[in-house]
Amino acid sequence: TDLIRRGVPPAWRRHVWPELLHGDRLKAQLGGPGLDAFRMLLSLGTPQRTEAMVQLQEDVVGGSSWDSGIGAPLDHHLHLLSRAQNVCIAINAFNQDPGLHRSLHFRAAQWEFGGLRQATYSESLLVLAFFILVAQAAEPIDTGHYSTRGDRIAAPTASMSKDSSWMGMKSSMQAQAAQHDVDEDTAFWMLSALTQSPGFSPYYTAPRPYDTSVIDTAEPMFAFRDETPISDRPAAMEDVYQLNMILLRQEGELWVHLQALGFQLASVFYGAFMRLFAFYLPPASLFRFWDLLFAD
Repeated sequence: TDLIRRGVPPAWRRHVWPELLHGDRLKAQLGGPGLDAFRMLLSLGTPQRTEAMVQLQEDVVGGSSWDSGIGAPLDHHLHLLSRAQNVCIAINAFNQDPGLHRSLHFRAAQWEFGGLRQATYSESLLVLAFFILVAQAAEPIDTGHYSTRGDRIAAPTASMSKDSSWMGMKSSMQAQAAQHDVDEDTAFWMLSALTQSPGFSPYYTAPRPYDTSVIDTAEPMFAFRDETPISDRPAAMEDVYQLNMILLRQEGELWVHLQALGFQLASVFYGAFMRLFAFYLPPASLFRFWDLLFAD
């Protein structure tokens, strides 16, 4: 459409992107209205000590040194990173156990794109959640300070405590905190829909169990019944391979030159494909690229 071709206005992305990725439909079919499903997943996932949660905590520590290119002060960066962590915690909880969907009254069987596949956590999901939250903030980045919960605060002065302006600021802080909760919920359903979409599902989901009906072996079939392959269709590496073949065919001299230098495409493009070019493009260019990617 003309909106996508010209670029989605920054203030509209928090509404347009969920529609493009069908995140709003996934929420309507599985989670229901409001923030209850996201909050319940967050409360269930926070105390867990699974391998995915341990890896997430390590990635958050490493994320404090990210150069995101948004020019935010450190406290704002850490605040965004903490909110991205909340999104990933909910994703881990959502995918940990199919029985959890029933306990949360999710109607997984009604998801129109087929059965849900289990998304496995990787640092790429944390990066995507971080930049989705950045894109949802239509207002310019400020230099305010944040409380331990992440709400923007300003140190009250003596005049503020006696004046109604402090009450107005408190009201504004509460409204901003509520908007942050909504944005985290939106990012969660967007990422969940992204990991379930046909185009990106092989990037982020766990492999399916073997189809024992097509296994040609003399061993008893029950020997394979509970086995799951350690790897599925390596979508990102397949795309790197396709890029390599295109470069070899269309630009043979360039391919030879890169090989002579010892440059491996996977060293750059595997991370670029897994993170949808986050950290590889400036934020403004990245969000414009995502406008087109999500609409495709």
